[in-house]
Amino acid sequence: MEIRHVKLYNWYAVNDSRGLAPKGWFVPMVDDLTELVDYLGGDYEAGLKLKSTSGWNENGNGDNKSGLNCESIGLRNLNGNFENKGITAAFWSKSLWLPNEKDQQFFIRVLDLYFGSNGILMGTSNPGIGLPVRCLRH
Repeated sequence: MEIRHVKLYNWYAVNDSRGLAPKGWFVPMVDDLTELVDYLGGDYEAGLKLKSTSGWNENGNGDNKSGLNCESIGLRNLNGNFENKGITAAFWSKSLWLPNEKDQQFFIRVLDLYFGSNGILMGTSNPGIGLPVRCLRH
């Protein structure tokens, strides 16, 4: 049995000026993720190619044709609890989304995968939750 140690970060760590990504790598912007999704066949097909071949609930596994092996590790919520393992995988980007500038609230664009779909969603998330990061190479 293989045990994986995945680190979850809040967006403040992802956006820290000291840099989270190793040398030669970077945390993607939403445009970088959109380019990846388009390359993998678009919103309705990319999820199947990104998802790992095991670990997803109710036969939600992918075929991992992308080689990125996106596992459903879930997230760490604002209360510090872990949830959604087997159900979802979301990855940070560095792109902001301000639904209403007057509210002074902002959300971060994320790449979302779900167990019940071969598609993909570019959603948003609260910057305080814990999600993994998939860095890209320059």
